[in-house]
Amino acid sequence: MDVFMMREPVFGSMNQCAATTGIPLSTLKRAKRAGCAAFETGNRVRLYPLLKWIHGPGRKPSEHVVDV
Repeated sequence: MDVFMMREPVFGSMNQCAATTGIPLSTLKRAKRAGCAAFETGNRVRLYPLLKWIHGPGRKPSEHVVDV
């Protein structure tokens, strides 16, 4: 399958996104509060804009580490 023909993953909720991708829920909440474009009406989460926000320029790895 051509990579460019694949549909972008969209999750029905932040919990579903966290469970499927392993991205901590706290990171998702932080991204939403910061105005990340990945979050749509109805709590849907688009993966590609989220990853772009997480790994975007100027972000430090420590900004996304969750202390347990």
